[in-house]
Amino acid sequence: MAIHEDEVIGTLKRCKRGKACGPDGLSNDFYRDQAAVIVPLLTHLFNTSYEHGVVPGTFSKTDIFCK
Repeated sequence: MAIHEDEVIGTLKRCKRGKACGPDGLSNDFYRDQAAVIVPLLTHLFNTSYEHGVVPGTFSKTDIFCK
């Protein structure tokens, strides 16, 4: 199974703008606005992770904010 760039682009497009940043400090707006640059990198990262069966620990980290 391979993850394709169009799948990553589709996922980024479904992310809502104006939401809080994640643990990396980057917002959905950043990822969407920089998609042309980061989609190939993210696709490679996801495929390498899947291929080797290794998920970076930071992928499971989240921040929870109370409203």
